[in-house]
Amino acid sequence: MGKHCNGFVNYLVAAALIVLILVIYGQVRNFDLTYYDDPENISMNVRVQQGLSLDNVRWALTTTYANFRMPLVWISFMADREIIDFLSSHGIVMGQDGSGVYHLTNVFIHIAGSILLFVTLSRMTSCCWQSAFVATMFAVHPLHVEPVAWATSRKDVLSGLFWVLTMLAYAYYARRPSVMRYVLLLSTFVLGLMAKPMLVSLPLVLLMLDWWPLGRIVGSPKIDNSGHSTLRSPLFAVAEKLPLLALTTIASVLAYSAQQQGGALGPTDTYPFSVRIPNALVSYFAYIRQTIWPTGMIPFYPHPGRTLSEVLVAACAIGLILITFLVVRARRTRPYLIVGWLWYLTSLVPVIGLVQVGNHARADRYTYIPLIGLFVIAAWGISELTAAWKHRRIALSASACAVILAFTAISHRQAGYWRNDFTLFEHTLRVSPMNPVAHNDIGIALLKQGKLRESIEHFKKALEVWPGYATAYNNIGVVYEGLGRFDEAVANYEMAIRVAPYDTDPGVHSNLGRTLGKQGKIPEAIKELSAALRIAPEFPGAHNDLGRVLELQGKIDEAIKCFRRELELVPDNGDAHFNLGRILLKQKRNREAVHHPQQAIRSKPRFGAAHLELGHALLAVGDQVGAIRHYRTAFRLMPHSSAAANSLAWNLATSPDPNLRNGPEAVRAATKACNLTNYADPSALDTLAAAYAEAGRFREAVQTAEQGIRLARKQGFKQLAEEISRRVMLYKGGRPYRSGPSS
Repeated sequence: MGKHCNGFVNYLVAAALIVLILVIYGQVRNFDLTYYDDPENISMNVRVQQGLSLDNVRWALTTTYANFRMPLVWISFMADREIIDFLSSHGIVMGQDGSGVYHLTNVFIHIAGSILLFVTLSRMTSCCWQSAFVATMFAVHPLHVEPVAWATSRKDVLSGLFWVLTMLAYAYYARRPSVMRYVLLLSTFVLGLMAKPMLVSLPLVLLMLDWWPLGRIVGSPKIDNSGHSTLRSPLFAVAEKLPLLALTTIASVLAYSAQQQGGALGPTDTYPFSVRIPNALVSYFAYIRQTIWPTGMIPFYPHPGRTLSEVLVAACAIGLILITFLVVRARRTRPYLIVGWLWYLTSLVPVIGLVQVGNHARADRYTYIPLIGLFVIAAWGISELTAAWKHRRIALSASACAVILAFTAISHRQAGYWRNDFTLFEHTLRVSPMNPVAHNDIGIALLKQGKLRESIEHFKKALEVWPGYATAYNNIGVVYEGLGRFDEAVANYEMAIRVAPYDTDPGVHSNLGRTLGKQGKIPEAIKELSAALRIAPEFPGAHNDLGRVLELQGKIDEAIKCFRRELELVPDNGDAHFNLGRILLKQKRNREAVHHPQQAIRSKPRFGAAHLELGHALLAVGDQVGAIRHYRTAFRLMPHSSAAANSLAWNLATSPDPNLRNGPEAVRAATKACNLTNYADPSALDTLAAAYAEAGRFREAVQTAEQGIRLARKQGFKQLAEEISRRVMLYKGGRPYRSGPSS
């Protein structure tokens, strides 16, 4: 049926696979992460962003996170973070904040998996070119773009790599069974399960491989079995897989439990088996159609619910039964048919939708391993069908090259859609105009750009299609919170919790708690923020928000603990640094207070409030030069902040250092502060009076100061009125006021 590969051909095929994959995916080095699960799994995953450490590896091995137990994936992301930091320290940044590293790791894993698939099939079958064709189709097929180009889909390419390694270890074991070789087999299988439970169907696939091409079972086709172990009874072959099946059972229970606890399993009232089974039957043929004619590929296929045609469902059921019957009949004469077909059917079972996870009908990434079965059928089937052709080699070579080049071109274009959220989900809406997830994620991208009103239109469109879409309600709440419309924000956050009570999303509770805190509803805010931390004790931002609410409640020490805990989890959280520095300054812990706004600015250079707070802290330690510099920056970044304008003006007007004083600039800043407060703030009037005096405009200084005195007395600020009164005597005598460093 084929011929062995020599060393040169092996290297040639491996080189071709590398080149083809890099042609398709080399572009991803500059791609961003998307808002489609990437924040939860990568950019907002505190442990991933901390990088590799013994504590984080222990966390990865023992924790259910984001509805998954996949420790190997988390550890690989942590390693990526270390690489990003190393490259950044040398001035190399790929993608936004190093996002290209996550993508390239997927690509390298895909390269390794493709080459190992070729090596494994070649060793098992002794058919060089059929094995090369299968590996090449695996490498370039457009349905495999999603698991490679989407960073979060690391679990698919990594588990795929260990699936192939387990096959290779099994072939090694089958040649000469021994305890050590079986331990190696178990090890690769366990590592695969630690990447994704998709490998639960692998023991059944190994049993099929015993039939063909390994020929280890009595009654299997008469093929070249040289080099493999002696023939076994079917019962022995099954017993041989029992340890693997035991591990499969454990992995299945853990995976189901993780999905159930995280609220990822679709409710049975929405997705009863009368809905799941028809979708599963249709999905089998939808994948086959896209394998042959790869068009319309998008990241989210909405679940059809009860809308599938009964005729279509019946046709798919009959088709599956008929194909299965035919391949079983041909199990001896054409054994690759039953192996390839059952490989496809069984490896899709965990993700075909019988156990409904999420609200999608199917996903391209689910085909990463199952398509190998169809590629095996194509490679060996076409080889057999053309065996009598006169110019067979030329025809097959030309046809294979044409198909591979066509799929490479399609995959290159498909990979390009994953560049960022706009390219990905605008493409999705062209294919699926009523796609709620696409509208939601474009809305998030617009929201991050500050386009609040444009984003809310997309969130509302998502809800028109999917009225129970909790994430869209949450995002509308974020928009209203940003607009200061807190009542509407709270209503949408509460609706997000109401429509999906089974979906324990800590983000919704955290957002609701933060907004309630802004409304002054302290007990309610603490309740929601505590709920968020109960669900996810390391949820980014929740400790910071809880600290703000506790501060408003007067529990300063507890607030400080919350801010410090947030910084343990997210060391570059600018808001937490700002809040902690502000409280420490109030406690007169001035030296410590300087550090935190500095860190906030390092994290967010355009954080105007942090520049203002750093100015206050620097004044407190006697550095008026640095304070004025940061006040200027704060005023530039926050031109509508009366506090920034007033602080800058006061120090420019009253500094004892003549090199720092600047009367005209002080007048401009103080006038701005008075305009912003409608001349109703006696402190701002006091500052304007001092600025007038520094500029030599003493008559205006006296008039403004007296206005400030009247206003201070009217508002009950007696001490301030007395201080301004002492200063006005200086102005009447033609002298400006000089102060020590003070904010």
